[in-house]
Amino acid sequence: MIEYEFKDTFVHHVSTSAKLVFLFLTLSLAFLVQDSLKEIILLPVWIFITLFFWFLAKIDVKKLGKLGIFLAILFLIVIMMEGFLYRYGHLTPLFKVGNLYLLGKNVGEFTLEGFIRGVGVCLRILCVVISIPLFVMTTSPEELAFSLAFFGVPKRLVVVFLVGISFIPTVQRTYNEIINAYKLKGIYREKANVIQKLKKVYFSLPIPLFLSLLAKGITTQISLETRAFGSPRKITPVFPSEKSKVKSFVFYFLFLSFYLLLLFYNFFGELFFPKSF
Repeated sequence: MIEYEFKDTFVHHVSTSAKLVFLFLTLSLAFLVQDSLKEIILLPVWIFITLFFWFLAKIDVKKLGKLGIFLAILFLIVIMMEGFLYRYGHLTPLFKVGNLYLLGKNVGEFTLEGFIRGVGVCLRILCVVISIPLFVMTTSPEELAFSLAFFGVPKRLVVVFLVGISFIPTVQRTYNEIINAYKLKGIYREKANVIQKLKKVYFSLPIPLFLSLLAKGITTQISLETRAFGSPRKITPVFPSEKSKVKSFVFYFLFLSFYLLLLFYNFFGELFFPKSF
Protein backbone atom coordinates (compact mmCIF):
# COMPACT_ATOMS: atom_id res chain seq x y z
CA MET A 1 0.00 0.00 0.00
CA ILE A 2 1.47 3.34 -1.05
CA GLU A 3 1.10 5.70 1.90
CA TYR A 4 3.33 7.80 4.14
CA GLU A 5 5.50 5.93 6.64
CA PHE A 6 7.31 7.81 9.40
CA LYS A 7 10.97 6.75 9.47
CA ASP A 8 14.25 8.39 10.40
CA THR A 9 16.06 8.14 7.06
CA PHE A 10 18.03 10.37 4.73
CA VAL A 11 15.14 10.79 2.29
CA HIS A 12 12.63 11.57 5.06
CA HIS A 13 14.81 14.54 6.07
CA VAL A 14 14.86 15.92 2.51
CA SER A 15 12.58 18.92 2.00
CA THR A 16 9.30 18.45 0.16
CA SER A 17 10.24 21.08 -2.42
CA ALA A 18 13.35 19.08 -3.40
CA LYS A 19 11.25 15.93 -3.83
CA LEU A 20 8.70 17.85 -5.90
CA VAL A 21 11.54 18.92 -8.19
CA PHE A 22 12.60 15.27 -8.36
CA LEU A 23 9.09 14.31 -9.55
CA PHE A 24 9.15 17.03 -12.19
CA LEU A 25 12.58 15.93 -13.43
CA THR A 26 11.42 12.30 -13.63
CA LEU A 27 8.29 13.14 -15.63
CA SER A 28 10.12 15.43 -18.03
CA LEU A 29 12.93 12.92 -18.56
CA ALA A 30 10.45 10.14 -19.36
CA PHE A 31 8.87 12.34 -22.05
CA LEU A 32 12.02 13.92 -23.46
CA VAL A 33 13.88 10.65 -24.09
CA GLN A 34 12.03 9.19 -27.08
CA ASP A 35 14.74 7.40 -29.05
CA SER A 36 14.44 3.60 -28.66
CA LEU A 37 18.12 2.86 -28.06
CA LYS A 38 18.63 5.87 -25.82
CA GLU A 39 15.64 4.82 -23.70
CA ILE A 40 17.31 1.48 -23.01
CA ILE A 41 20.67 3.10 -22.24
CA LEU A 42 19.72 6.28 -20.35
CA LEU A 43 16.54 5.52 -18.42
CA PRO A 44 18.01 2.55 -16.46
CA VAL A 45 20.55 4.98 -15.00
CA TRP A 46 17.74 7.13 -13.56
CA ILE A 47 15.88 4.02 -12.39
CA PHE A 48 19.00 2.72 -10.61
CA ILE A 49 19.52 6.03 -8.80
CA THR A 50 15.85 6.12 -7.74
CA LEU A 51 16.06 2.54 -6.43
CA PHE A 52 19.21 3.48 -4.51
CA PHE A 53 17.20 6.15 -2.71
CA TRP A 54 14.48 3.55 -2.17
CA PHE A 55 17.13 1.66 -0.20
CA LEU A 56 18.09 4.78 1.75
CA ALA A 57 14.41 5.48 2.51
CA LYS A 58 13.93 1.87 3.74
CA ILE A 59 10.82 1.43 1.61
CA ASP A 60 9.06 -1.84 2.38
CA VAL A 61 9.03 -3.56 -1.01
CA LYS A 62 6.62 -6.25 0.25
CA LYS A 63 3.83 -3.66 0.46
CA LEU A 64 4.23 -3.00 -3.26
CA GLY A 65 3.88 -6.63 -4.30
CA LYS A 66 0.55 -6.14 -6.09
CA LEU A 67 1.96 -3.14 -7.94
CA GLY A 68 4.88 -5.29 -9.10
CA ILE A 69 2.52 -7.99 -10.39
CA PHE A 70 0.44 -5.39 -12.23
CA LEU A 71 3.53 -3.85 -13.83
CA ALA A 72 4.86 -7.27 -14.87
CA ILE A 73 1.60 -8.10 -16.66
CA LEU A 74 1.45 -4.62 -18.23
CA PHE A 75 5.06 -4.84 -19.44
CA LEU A 76 4.47 -8.27 -20.97
CA ILE A 77 1.43 -6.96 -22.86
CA VAL A 78 3.31 -3.86 -24.07
CA ILE A 79 6.34 -5.83 -25.27
CA MET A 80 4.20 -8.41 -27.09
CA MET A 81 2.10 -5.71 -28.77
CA GLU A 82 5.12 -3.70 -29.88
CA GLY A 83 6.99 -6.82 -30.98
CA PHE A 84 4.19 -7.93 -33.29
CA LEU A 85 2.73 -4.58 -34.38
CA TYR A 86 5.85 -2.41 -34.84
CA ARG A 87 6.41 -2.21 -38.59
CA TYR A 88 8.71 0.72 -39.40
CA GLY A 89 12.10 0.76 -41.09
CA HIS A 90 14.31 -2.30 -41.42
CA LEU A 91 12.96 -5.23 -39.38
CA THR A 92 14.75 -8.23 -37.90
CA PRO A 93 12.33 -11.12 -37.17
CA LEU A 94 13.05 -13.09 -33.99
CA PHE A 95 10.29 -15.67 -34.28
CA LYS A 96 7.08 -16.21 -36.22
CA VAL A 97 3.63 -17.47 -35.16
CA GLY A 98 2.08 -17.43 -38.61
CA ASN A 99 1.13 -15.22 -41.53
CA LEU A 100 -1.29 -12.68 -40.06
CA TYR A 101 -1.71 -9.69 -42.34
CA LEU A 102 -3.01 -6.35 -41.06
CA LEU A 103 -3.15 -3.35 -43.42
CA GLY A 104 -0.93 -5.22 -45.82
CA LYS A 105 1.74 -6.06 -43.23
CA ASN A 106 2.48 -9.41 -41.61
CA VAL A 107 1.99 -8.96 -37.86
CA GLY A 108 2.66 -12.63 -37.18
CA GLU A 109 6.40 -11.93 -36.87
CA PHE A 110 7.90 -10.80 -33.59
CA THR A 111 10.69 -8.37 -34.48
CA LEU A 112 13.81 -7.24 -32.65
CA GLU A 113 13.01 -3.58 -33.37
CA GLY A 114 9.53 -3.99 -31.88
CA PHE A 115 11.00 -5.68 -28.82
CA ILE A 116 13.44 -2.80 -28.30
CA ARG A 117 10.59 -0.33 -28.74
CA GLY A 118 8.47 -2.19 -26.18
CA VAL A 119 11.30 -2.34 -23.64
CA GLY A 120 11.81 1.42 -24.06
CA VAL A 121 8.12 2.12 -23.37
CA CYS A 122 8.25 -0.12 -20.30
CA LEU A 123 11.31 1.70 -19.00
CA ARG A 124 9.55 5.04 -19.34
CA ILE A 125 6.55 3.71 -17.40
CA LEU A 126 8.80 2.19 -14.73
CA CYS A 127 10.80 5.40 -14.44
CA VAL A 128 7.63 7.32 -13.52
CA VAL A 129 5.99 4.64 -11.40
CA ILE A 130 8.92 4.00 -9.04
CA SER A 131 9.29 7.73 -8.36
CA ILE A 132 5.80 7.89 -6.82
CA PRO A 133 6.47 5.63 -3.78
CA LEU A 134 9.74 7.45 -3.12
CA PHE A 135 7.79 10.71 -2.86
CA VAL A 136 4.53 9.58 -1.25
CA MET A 137 6.01 7.17 1.31
CA THR A 138 8.57 9.71 2.58
CA THR A 139 6.46 12.90 2.59
CA SER A 140 3.72 13.52 5.14
CA PRO A 141 0.46 15.11 3.92
CA GLU A 142 1.03 18.10 6.22
CA GLU A 143 4.46 18.80 4.73
CA LEU A 144 3.11 18.45 1.22
CA ALA A 145 0.19 20.79 1.94
CA PHE A 146 2.35 23.59 3.29
CA SER A 147 4.90 23.16 0.49
CA LEU A 148 2.20 23.50 -2.18
CA ALA A 149 0.75 26.49 -0.37
CA PHE A 150 4.25 27.99 -0.21
CA PHE A 151 4.48 27.74 -4.02
CA GLY A 152 1.22 29.69 -4.30
CA VAL A 153 -1.16 26.82 -5.08
CA PRO A 154 -4.74 27.76 -3.99
CA LYS A 155 -5.85 26.16 -0.74
CA ARG A 156 -8.84 24.48 -2.32
CA LEU A 157 -6.68 22.77 -4.94
CA VAL A 158 -4.23 21.70 -2.23
CA VAL A 159 -7.02 20.08 -0.22
CA VAL A 160 -8.48 18.35 -3.29
CA PHE A 161 -5.04 17.00 -4.17
CA LEU A 162 -4.36 15.75 -0.64
CA VAL A 163 -7.78 14.16 -0.28
CA GLY A 164 -7.27 12.40 -3.60
CA ILE A 165 -3.91 11.01 -2.47
CA SER A 166 -5.25 9.97 0.95
CA PHE A 167 -8.20 8.15 -0.62
CA ILE A 168 -5.92 5.82 -2.61
CA PRO A 169 -4.86 3.80 0.49
CA THR A 170 -8.36 4.33 1.93
CA VAL A 171 -9.93 2.56 -1.04
CA GLN A 172 -7.46 -0.31 -0.72
CA ARG A 173 -8.07 -0.59 3.02
CA THR A 174 -11.85 -0.47 2.60
CA TYR A 175 -11.66 -3.09 -0.14
CA ASN A 176 -9.69 -5.43 2.15
CA GLU A 177 -12.20 -4.87 4.98
CA ILE A 178 -15.14 -5.81 2.71
CA ILE A 179 -13.34 -8.89 1.40
CA ASN A 180 -12.60 -9.99 4.99
CA ALA A 181 -16.28 -9.50 5.85
CA TYR A 182 -17.25 -11.63 2.86
CA LYS A 183 -14.85 -14.33 4.05
CA LEU A 184 -16.41 -14.35 7.54
CA LYS A 185 -19.85 -14.77 5.99
CA GLY A 186 -18.65 -17.55 3.71
CA ILE A 187 -19.36 -15.56 0.55
CA TYR A 188 -15.74 -15.26 -0.57
CA ARG A 189 -13.88 -18.54 -1.01
CA GLU A 190 -10.27 -18.77 -2.09
CA LYS A 191 -10.81 -22.05 -3.98
CA ALA A 192 -13.79 -20.76 -5.97
CA ASN A 193 -13.29 -20.28 -9.69
CA VAL A 194 -13.23 -16.90 -11.41
CA ILE A 195 -16.85 -17.03 -12.57
CA GLN A 196 -18.13 -17.80 -9.05
CA LYS A 197 -16.05 -14.96 -7.58
CA LEU A 198 -17.36 -12.54 -10.19
CA LYS A 199 -20.96 -13.57 -9.60
CA LYS A 200 -20.97 -13.72 -5.79
CA VAL A 201 -18.30 -11.20 -4.82
CA TYR A 202 -17.05 -8.70 -7.37
CA PHE A 203 -20.41 -7.83 -8.96
CA SER A 204 -21.82 -6.93 -5.52
CA LEU A 205 -18.61 -5.34 -4.22
CA PRO A 206 -19.04 -1.80 -5.71
CA ILE A 207 -22.19 -1.04 -3.66
CA PRO A 208 -20.72 -1.49 -0.13
CA LEU A 209 -17.44 0.02 -1.32
CA PHE A 210 -19.19 3.14 -2.65
CA LEU A 211 -21.35 3.54 0.49
CA SER A 212 -18.35 3.13 2.78
CA LEU A 213 -16.29 5.68 0.83
CA LEU A 214 -19.27 8.06 0.79
CA ALA A 215 -19.46 7.87 4.59
CA LYS A 216 -15.71 8.53 4.83
CA GLY A 217 -16.13 11.49 2.46
CA ILE A 218 -18.81 13.00 4.70
CA THR A 219 -16.49 12.54 7.70
CA THR A 220 -13.73 14.31 5.79
CA GLN A 221 -16.09 17.20 4.97
CA ILE A 222 -17.03 17.59 8.66
CA SER A 223 -13.35 17.51 9.63
CA LEU A 224 -12.56 20.29 7.14
CA GLU A 225 -15.42 22.43 8.40
CA THR A 226 -14.39 22.03 12.04
CA ARG A 227 -10.89 23.17 11.06
CA ALA A 228 -12.25 26.36 9.46
CA PHE A 229 -11.46 25.32 5.90
CA GLY A 230 -12.09 28.23 3.57
CA SER A 231 -11.21 30.86 6.13
CA PRO A 232 -9.49 33.90 4.53
CA ARG A 233 -6.95 34.04 7.33
CA LYS A 234 -3.36 33.05 6.68
CA ILE A 235 -2.54 29.44 7.54
CA THR A 236 0.48 28.84 9.77
CA PRO A 237 2.23 25.49 10.34
CA VAL A 238 1.38 23.71 13.58
CA PHE A 239 4.50 21.52 13.55
CA PRO A 240 8.21 22.47 13.48
CA SER A 241 10.11 21.75 10.29
CA GLU A 242 12.89 19.20 10.81
CA LYS A 243 14.16 19.08 7.25
CA SER A 244 17.89 19.15 6.68
CA LYS A 245 19.09 21.79 4.24
CA VAL A 246 22.31 19.88 3.59
CA LYS A 247 20.54 16.60 2.81
CA SER A 248 17.98 18.44 0.68
CA PHE A 249 20.77 20.10 -1.30
CA VAL A 250 22.60 16.79 -1.81
CA PHE A 251 19.38 15.12 -2.96
CA TYR A 252 18.51 17.97 -5.30
CA PHE A 253 22.06 18.40 -6.66
CA LEU A 254 22.54 14.67 -7.35
CA PHE A 255 19.30 14.23 -9.31
CA LEU A 256 19.73 17.53 -11.17
CA SER A 257 23.30 16.64 -12.17
CA PHE A 258 22.28 13.25 -13.55
CA TYR A 259 19.25 14.83 -15.22
CA LEU A 260 21.40 17.36 -17.10
CA LEU A 261 23.95 14.69 -17.98
CA LEU A 262 21.29 12.34 -19.39
CA LEU A 263 19.68 15.16 -21.35
CA PHE A 264 23.06 16.05 -22.80
CA TYR A 265 23.49 12.46 -24.03
CA ASN A 266 19.90 12.49 -25.29
CA PHE A 267 20.16 15.61 -27.44
CA PHE A 268 23.79 15.15 -28.49
CA GLY A 269 23.72 11.37 -28.62
CA GLU A 270 24.74 11.13 -32.26
CA LEU A 271 28.31 11.45 -31.03
CA PHE A 272 27.95 8.41 -28.75
CA PHE A 273 25.04 6.24 -30.02
CA PRO A 274 24.07 4.99 -33.47
CA LYS A 275 20.81 6.10 -34.98
CA SER A 276 17.67 4.40 -33.70
CA PHE A 277 15.33 2.30 -35.77
